[in-house]
Amino acid sequence: MNVTVAGNLCADPTVRATPGGVTVAEFRLAENRRFKDRSGDWQTEASFHHVVCWRQLATHVASSVSKGDRVVVAGRLKQDSWTSDTGQNHTRYLIEADDIAISLRFVEARPTEPTERTQTEEAEYAPDDPRRPFQVTS
Repeated sequence: MNVTVAGNLCADPTVRATPGGVTVAEFRLAENRRFKDRSGDWQTEASFHHVVCWRQLATHVASSVSKGDRVVVAGRLKQDSWTSDTGQNHTRYLIEADDIAISLRFVEARPTEPTERTQTEEAEYAPDDPRRPFQVTS
């Protein structure tokens, strides 16, 4: 299921590498919704989402956003299940991000090019992968 959410980072993204060397960034996103209840009083409802980013997106997120920043996340809703060391089963839902952008609702921003491109950037995607960020032409 594809989802798009806007909210504020609860903390700075954490970055790590998988045993295979793939960069992963994770963060929690707080999505607040304000509404008037039946009596006319303003209410705030908060939802928290766990967001996971891979490869180049993870690197860009780690160097571009921090705690409190408002972002828009587009990605897929996924279910993550595991068994703890004590044998207890756990399940959580997360958003595997395809794209993340700074929200312009309350601030202005100007895009900039990354300072350097990685050598593995082209190797991360197959030539016919629709997620490939660019096409190489000869």
